[in-house]
Amino acid sequence: MPLNQLRLTEDEVREAYLRLLGRPPEREGLAQQMGALDALFSIASSAEHQNFVAAQRAQRLEDGRFCITNADAGAFVTYRADRVIGESLRQSGAFEESGIDEAITLIERAGGAVKRSVFVDVGANIGTHNIHALKSLSPNRHALNFAALPGAMTA
Repeated sequence: MPLNQLRLTEDEVREAYLRLLGRPPEREGLAQQMGALDALFSIASSAEHQNFVAAQRAQRLEDGRFCITNADAGAFVTYRADRVIGESLRQSGAFEESGIDEAITLIERAGGAVKRSVFVDVGANIGTHNIHALKSLSPNRHALNFAALPGAMTA
């Protein structure tokens, strides 16, 4: 079934609200009102979510475990103990973003078609590839990040 036709359960809606807004939903029954993709885009693109993320970012920066890193793709909040992606961003300003461009070129040279309207990153970690894709692939683009590591967004 296409992702835009999936429905969330009430428990999944509650979990999305708690993780993305820091609070439970204001009312029950939201799971029946829109598809999973629309619901998640709606919550994640809301001003309330942006404010919630900004407050969390400020708190994390205050405790010294995180720092703001100005990378080629933009500013990232990186975990100081991250010795792979975060360190690469801090040292060189990038983390393997050129691999996206190279993969697309190889697919197209082999005769494959690459649709550039939605970029899906499974195992997104902090999203460096998504930011690169959003900036370079197409004017009408969207990105979905899936960071499956427990605690990837709560370090």
